[in-house]
Amino acid sequence: MAGITHEIYDRTIVLPITEEARNTARQLAARQPTPEKAEQVLLNTLAVSVVDNYLQMMDIPTDIAASYSRNAFVCLCSDVADLIVTGLGRLECRPVTPHEQTCHVPVDVWGDRIGYTAVQMDETLEEAAILGFIPTVEAEEIPLHQFQPLRNLLRSLNQLREKVSPSVSATAQLTNLNQWLRNAFETGWQTLDSLVSTQQTNLAFGFRQFRQNTSSRGGKTIELQTPQGNYSIILAVSLASSTEFTSVSEEQEIDIHVQVIPAAAQTALPPGLQLMILDESGAIFEETQALSDDDFLQLQIGGHPGEKFSIRVALGDISTTENFII
Repeated sequence: MAGITHEIYDRTIVLPITEEARNTARQLAARQPTPEKAEQVLLNTLAVSVVDNYLQMMDIPTDIAASYSRNAFVCLCSDVADLIVTGLGRLECRPVTPHEQTCHVPVDVWGDRIGYTAVQMDETLEEAAILGFIPTVEAEEIPLHQFQPLRNLLRSLNQLREKVSPSVSATAQLTNLNQWLRNAFETGWQTLDSLVSTQQTNLAFGFRQFRQNTSSRGGKTIELQTPQGNYSIILAVSLASSTEFTSVSEEQEIDIHVQVIPAAAQTALPPGLQLMILDESGAIFEETQALSDDDFLQLQIGGHPGEKFSIRVALGDISTTENFII
């Protein structure tokens, strides 16, 4: 890889591929049904390991074990090379062979990513160069010269982290779900029955099930103003129990259902809309994303009184976060 700079903040950086990373990649590759798929998984896994190593060097926390790229079944079904950047989302790490002039980015990974890196392997698989970063893609083949310097990746992660609340702190405005059991809603929230029209109730089968299987329900309208247009959605949160109750004990686990649906003037959610649940540290605990023509998104978690969590709704660079205490 002569001619590739080793400057850590410059356009590229060359890093060794550890023996541990090669062993992990070989193990995942060995579980694939064809030599072609095994080669794909091998290179994807190595690319993720190299980017993970770089981010660790830069003191940026990651969760490689929870990434799709470490799940053998997901690898079997998809061409995936993601790395979870803790609290921010999934960074795609696409491998490039020494003689390729473009980086292949499959359509499946276009939407649910905070960015894309190109990682060029040497022929011996002993080292690799992170060639650069791009925040979004609109084609499956990206010319390598279009990738931005690595410092732009660090800048993008810093900007994204500034938009993300680092934690559900004691001083953050918290919505107390325990109060909802007595039909006491904070400003901006109201009972779901008063917020949602009959037309919207009939909109999605999942939403009808949501209403039938939960007890105390609240909702609020959220406006997302993006360069592509303005969107109104309803964020619905509900506490579920097998029996009716008006308070909860410390030992009792409460099922919390979260759903977003279009506001009255719309029949579908905007494609790419993300619904995320964050734990008390600000890390993403659960997430889902709207595809074309989806009319609802839904997540479910369990919790105990006193626990805190957040719900984030995001569309592109625009997001809103609601903080809760059970």
